[in-house]
Amino acid sequence: MLKALIDVTPVTPYPSGVGLYVSNLVRSLEAIAAESVEPDYTVETLFQPGLKNWLMRRPSLPDVSCGHQPCHVWDLPVRLSTPLLAGAYHTPPLQDFLASRMDRRFAQPDIIHGTNYSVCPSRKAKTVMNIYDLTFILYPDFVDNVVKQYRAHIERCLSWTDLVLTISESSKRDIVEYLGVEAEKVWVTPLASQYAPITDSMASSLEMKTGLGQEVGVSAGHPSQWAQVGRSFPREQRGDGMPKIRPMDARTVNSNSQAYVTRTICYEETDKILDDLAKASSYDRGRPYLLFVSTIEPRKNVTNLVEAFNRLKSRHGIDHDLLLVGKKGWHYEPIFEAIEHSPWRHHIHHLNYLSERQVQALYTQADVFVYPSFYEGFGLPVLEAMTLGAPVVTSNVSSLPEVAGDAALYANPNAPDELAEQIWRLIDCSILRQDLIARGQAQAAKFSWRRTAEETLKAYRSLL
Repeated sequence: MLKALIDVTPVTPYPSGVGLYVSNLVRSLEAIAAESVEPDYTVETLFQPGLKNWLMRRPSLPDVSCGHQPCHVWDLPVRLSTPLLAGAYHTPPLQDFLASRMDRRFAQPDIIHGTNYSVCPSRKAKTVMNIYDLTFILYPDFVDNVVKQYRAHIERCLSWTDLVLTISESSKRDIVEYLGVEAEKVWVTPLASQYAPITDSMASSLEMKTGLGQEVGVSAGHPSQWAQVGRSFPREQRGDGMPKIRPMDARTVNSNSQAYVTRTICYEETDKILDDLAKASSYDRGRPYLLFVSTIEPRKNVTNLVEAFNRLKSRHGIDHDLLLVGKKGWHYEPIFEAIEHSPWRHHIHHLNYLSERQVQALYTQADVFVYPSFYEGFGLPVLEAMTLGAPVVTSNVSSLPEVAGDAALYANPNAPDELAEQIWRLIDCSILRQDLIARGQAQAAKFSWRRTAEETLKAYRSLL
């Protein structure tokens, strides 16, 4: 039976990025095993404590299910293991020592899976390492000094790594080209949205439970239609003849879709979440909005998004706010300077780390989700937006066209004018917006954490 030991150190109390991937991978692998009468693999997890917790002997284990198996604590914090791995590359006896210690300590797994650009050597197990993207090589100006050291560390670990996992064909091409890894040693295991789309079956179930279907007279419809309810905007003429967009309560929309019942119920909950969020922040619930969700850092190209927003306001007189959702990352100061210098700064709102439910609510009510990143290994927020019915404008570079397919509008990330015009197309044309929403949900349905787990199992088994 295959035994995989997966490093869950990146999982934090509020996981995002790598932590979200690791958490969902472990749970999905366990779910697949639980469905089998006689599973042919087991999953165990490995955790490295932070230096402070290690010194105080507090493991602070992450909240990741591992069935009935224990979460093993490696008695080396990351700050110590990283230089030891560097030394192991240059000193074969140290490499042998670490490998034998790993093999004895964790009951001889068949696979050791390092999930965050690193993996410990082993003499008995096959080693697998995740490399998500090569920002630190392709865009060194977008990363801090710690991340700039990744290349040397990764190249050392590659000397004893049997297989590399990455999250897109785009990243695979970069890994082959810039790190010299053989293409057959790189497996792509795409990510998935943490949110689930609403389907006709869910709508039907809710209708039977609530009886609202008879009350509003709905009938069967395509699941893509649910996303339009609550985003149907009556156009009022302003003095300059420019259409003015205002949101309408979902319950006033005349819909023939059975999914409308589900969307109405969700709308009421969403409405309360957003009302509460507005009270705790500065944005105006009465205005439609453009949405960006990710870390506020140079690679995400927020400065050009602000410039595009300025041009939309001045040229087209849009009534929208711009909501920037995400924690401040590295070198965020110039981004907030650009916001401060914007003539429309009172319509730009930064909402720091929000709960999953708050972010979900914002996705469902966004007029346009904009993700103008310069470079992505995958671009998970694009997939999340499409899952929840937000039409997407994103960059035409790296993995983003691969993830979004024909379900998004694309722009050159270096061209604020082009970005502004693509956003305007969606604001101005409801038919185009509805088409992209339907395409987006179909595209998002191609990705699932189960698929991620299944592809990971195939990668494991290819080594044995």
